[in-house]
Amino acid sequence: ALLFTTPCLAQDTDADGIPDAVEFDLGSDPAHAEQFTLLHHDGIIGEDDESASGTYESAPDFVDIYLANVAWDRWLWKITFADDYVGDGNTFILYLDVDRDLTTGRQDNDSVRGTDLMYTQVNGEFGLAEYTRGLRSDPLRMAVVGNAIYICADLPLGEGNADGQVRFRVLSHVSPPNT
Repeated sequence: ALLFTTPCLAQDTDADGIPDAVEFDLGSDPAHAEQFTLLHHDGIIGEDDESASGTYESAPDFVDIYLANVAWDRWLWKITFADDYVGDGNTFILYLDVDRDLTTGRQDNDSVRGTDLMYTQVNGEFGLAEYTRGLRSDPLRMAVVGNAIYICADLPLGEGNADGQVRFRVLSHVSPPNT
């Protein structure tokens, strides 16, 4: 499901910053506030940012990456940006190595070797690439709300505890024309 919302106009019963309609579409409970754990703080460009190179500095700047367990094997990623996220003209990728095995999944690029699933937003369109069979969960559940991208996935990360259970990498850049 592709969903872009304006948070100030939407009801948020549990006051967790995610509108109820978005929580419903993502597969989380609108009556129960998500308990996010900060996995990575990247900082803001010019302050404490960890940009891969100067060519990415004009892209939407992600600041924090969070993860919450919303049901047995259902996980909700929250990637926040310095400003409201605009999909048009931009690319976002979340690379996940769910099985933590570098010999499975994507093998064509050392920086993302072992990637089992790749969640994408390219020019406002969400997508999912599966590199290790059997890990993909349907339907694709992603949303943009203000300065955050949310990705909800059913993954075997461990009952309520993802610490050390998944490797990830995030990329944000300006989309090349005609992609």
